[in-house]
Amino acid sequence: MRRDSGRATLAPALLVLLAAAAADAAGPRQVIDAREAGARGDAIVDDAPALQAALDRLATSGGVLRLPGGTYILGAPLVVRGDDVTIRGDDGGELRAAKDFRADAAGALVRNEPPRGAEAQQRSLAIVGVTLDGAGMAGAGVVLERVRDVRVRDDRVRRLRAGGTGAIVVRSSTDEKNDAAEITVADNTIELDQTTSGIVLRNVVNCRVSGNRVQGTGKEGGHGLDLTLSRGCTISDNIVLSADVGVLTDETNEMQVVGNYVFSPRTGFQAEQRPGGRRPANNNTYVSNRVLTGGRGFVVRGSGMMLVANYAAFLKPGPAIWVEAGGTHDVVVANNPSVAEAEGIRFDASDGAVVGNVPISNGTSGIEVNGQRVAVSANAIVRSPVGIRLGDGARACTVLGNSIENTDTALALGGRDHRVQANTGPQAALPERGPGATYGTGEQEVSGVRTTVAADFPDDRYVVEIEWAADPGAREWVAEKTRTGFVIALPKAPPTPVRARWLARGF
Repeated sequence: MRRDSGRATLAPALLVLLAAAAADAAGPRQVIDAREAGARGDAIVDDAPALQAALDRLATSGGVLRLPGGTYILGAPLVVRGDDVTIRGDDGGELRAAKDFRADAAGALVRNEPPRGAEAQQRSLAIVGVTLDGAGMAGAGVVLERVRDVRVRDDRVRRLRAGGTGAIVVRSSTDEKNDAAEITVADNTIELDQTTSGIVLRNVVNCRVSGNRVQGTGKEGGHGLDLTLSRGCTISDNIVLSADVGVLTDETNEMQVVGNYVFSPRTGFQAEQRPGGRRPANNNTYVSNRVLTGGRGFVVRGSGMMLVANYAAFLKPGPAIWVEAGGTHDVVVANNPSVAEAEGIRFDASDGAVVGNVPISNGTSGIEVNGQRVAVSANAIVRSPVGIRLGDGARACTVLGNSIENTDTALALGGRDHRVQANTGPQAALPERGPGATYGTGEQEVSGVRTTVAADFPDDRYVVEIEWAADPGAREWVAEKTRTGFVIALPKAPPTPVRARWLARGF
């Protein structure tokens, strides 16, 4: 019994010893206090040498450089080497460029130095809770390249010089391949008083950009969030004020852009092909974003683009939402594009759908379509000169079940081969046209070989079926179409007048 009891108590004790040994083997992360490392943090002395020495100590083992409250003047950039390194600001720790700041090629207050070798990446870096003040000398706050598993969060970046690379920059070494991945840039505050971009993630795979606030200048070239060439990223709950482009996603793929607010941009959200680029953007989703005032709302060009439940208003010149030509299978669903000087929605791509939107008070039209095989369905258009316009280049579009109110012209139908059915205007159903549409129906007395029927149809793409009691088979007897209707032609005059029923259908 004693032996069994001893064995029973030995097993848990052994597990505890093994766990303790494993913890000792891993060891705690090294933490270096900036003050203890010789930095003053008094906003006078150049602390770059002391801070760089501390970072170099962490390069081999990893760890945390802690910046207690204070202002640490930098005469040169801080360079992060090695893996698993964090710079953490506590109680207002601030890095500020000196008046004679010696910027290197990156132009940043903090940058990394990837290991040698084209395929090598630096891993597990973090810049957390730090204020980075460029003092008009540094062109960037943080620049990291060829990195994986990076966190830049709860930082504040301000007073950068014009023409810099951006406040927070994470990028691939080239535009040819993705060697930056698994990046989180969250809850940062960026204040730009010169023309540069806020957050730049260039050619990055699998990133999260959320909860950031970027105040820009609104001038050309100064974007809020720039994720050009990236893929598989989520961009959510950011606030961008006064930018050239609020959220720029040119030549991206599989981006989720959700719940962002952009105020007074030149363009709120853009996804196109760069000048000289190789491809449009594809397979991006924009959900529940808002653009208020500025130039244009959403401008996208690519295939598989989805815009759902977005709001864009008070835009000049507009459009509020513009799906450009060049892509296919794009979808615009349940958006509220309002008070744009131009169109509420302009859809120039092909094989797409514009469904369930509510364009209100736009300057030229609620919805304009210039593509081919586009379904325009179940939209509610209010107070625009033209409700739905199909441009001259539109082909084989379906306009079905829309409600159009308070317009000068409900439907302006250019192009050809359209199907227009079950739409309602201010007073009643709107004219129908296209394959299967009922152009009109009525009765007509026929007494001769040729009988003219007056009918006001929207175009001449229709056939007429004729039926009367002596000939119930509903045959086509149209000899010719006229501007004001059609002519019923018989092989010979009926012996007595007959009343014919006719039905005109589109083809």
